[in-house]
Amino acid sequence: MALVLTWKGVWRGGWCNLERIRDYVSSQRDLSQHEFAVLKWLRVPVLHPILETMFGQAVANDPIQFVQSWRSDDGLPTDIRPHDNIIGCDSVIRHFLWTRNLGVYWSGVASVVGRCNYLCDKDRCCQHLEKLLDVCSRLFWRGIVECYLRCPKDCRSLYKAFLNSRVGLAENARGSAVAYRLQNLRRRVVQATGLPDERLDALVSKICPSKVLRSKEDAAIISKDEDVADLLALGGTYNGREYLAVRMIQHWKDQI
Repeated sequence: MALVLTWKGVWRGGWCNLERIRDYVSSQRDLSQHEFAVLKWLRVPVLHPILETMFGQAVANDPIQFVQSWRSDDGLPTDIRPHDNIIGCDSVIRHFLWTRNLGVYWSGVASVVGRCNYLCDKDRCCQHLEKLLDVCSRLFWRGIVECYLRCPKDCRSLYKAFLNSRVGLAENARGSAVAYRLQNLRRRVVQATGLPDERLDALVSKICPSKVLRSKEDAAIISKDEDVADLLALGGTYNGREYLAVRMIQHWKDQI
């Protein structure tokens, strides 16, 4: 399926047969952490149309193993040296998880990304939410929910600290300053993604449940092709992720 040139365990180049890799992936009920890690190390183009569907199904079957191997190289044989850096790995993770419903796996994926101690430490809470956002928008939403459930008395100030940090302001910044920074961020998102203002609002409305305090439910599942494409466009840019995070936090903050 693949040929690789190595020197002392370091990848120097390679070739792979995408059709045979696709057939192998489709023949497996689940991919192990080792298999996910090797596919990453081989630099197999998993977003290629030949592989994307089958690899995406493998990710859906076990997102925990996928995130572990693609974020930290867990699962590689001991005689193979991990790549120092593979540009685009974070984009691959977001491509397969950004709009996906993780279901019962969300807690395990969150653990891989890094658990929050939920001791109402604002700095650590903000760092935790930022890590969740970089993997999956729905995972980020679950982080917001967990923050509310575990720190109900402090969650409003935690949300405020995170929101203000996303737009580069101190926690005690005035609301007018926050609104101005958010407006500038919104303009940058429009320029980066090509999505008009009304489309941004529509996406946020579709993602966020209308009554978060009543049900504490998950963010809505986005299934319409157009919505998925636009949400991936947001997730594919730093400003887009920042903007979506701020809007989701605002949605919660306004209801508590």
